[in-house]
Amino acid sequence: MTDLAVVHGPYLKDILEQPVALEETLTALEKSAALVALATKTQAGGYRSVVLTGMGSSYHVLHPLNIQLIE
Repeated sequence: MTDLAVVHGPYLKDILEQPVALEETLTALEKSAALVALATKTQAGGYRSVVLTGMGSSYHVLHPLNIQLIE
């Protein structure tokens, strides 16, 4: 059996910094008036159905949203 070792370097550093980068991106984004209106109408039951599409990782990203919308 071989031992797997973590190779420290720029690639690992980038991976470990992703949560901070996402938080900074979300903080910097402005709220879109159209997106807020869409969310408000969705929460109020203004749509009979919502279609989410994706394959591979795009599907997996949408899966939690699908569960939330069903609830």
